[in-house]
Amino acid sequence: SKYYADLMLKINPKSSSAYFIKAKIAYVQGDKEEATSNINQAIIYNNNILNTNLAKALKVDKIPSATKEFYYNYAWEKYFKGDIKGAIENSEKYLEENTSNTEMRNFLTELYLKDDNLLLAQQNIEAILKETPINSSNLLNQAKIYVLKNEYDKAESALKEAYKYYPNNKDVLYRLAEFYFDRENYKNSKKYYQTAIEVDNNFYESYRGLIDSLIELN
Repeated sequence: SKYYADLMLKINPKSSSAYFIKAKIAYVQGDKEEATSNINQAIIYNNNILNTNLAKALKVDKIPSATKEFYYNYAWEKYFKGDIKGAIENSEKYLEENTSNTEMRNFLTELYLKDDNLLLAQQNIEAILKETPINSSNLLNQAKIYVLKNEYDKAESALKEAYKYYPNNKDVLYRLAEFYFDRENYKNSKKYYQTAIEVDNNFYESYRGLIDSLIELN
């Protein structure tokens, strides 16, 4: 049984079932330390295992802490699988141990926005602003919130502020172009799509936007 559980872990190092089986084996064999280690690992990957009889027998009554690297990787894995709430949970746990990672904090803001939680997104933006006043991703996220709230003048100001400090950032240029295109200001959208292409001539989204702008401009 242990042999096949180990094979499961070779195929999927995050298999909660395999760790749970190994915990049961160790418990039956009287090795409670090994059993506890394995069930803790199982619970990290599947929190529901905390409610099993084996967890109660081993007196494991809370979700164990994982390394910050685990939370970082798991947050992105959950995100790419479409599990936004799972990505948020792991991002928050990562940031409990590493509050200075601005990249992850910006990622968390984007996750809050995808989860339609504007309040937490705004609070996160303000927290980042206190430590890093000029940050392109943070300014772009702030602009996104303003657009969602139909505060277009504020959104434009945030985008222009980002452009002021990051004039060669293709994401800033693209977001400016998109903003103007959505406002039917095709002259400006054309300008920023073109500039984004000059920064990165493989930026296919900007080529598409430039084509649409040119069509609108006849």
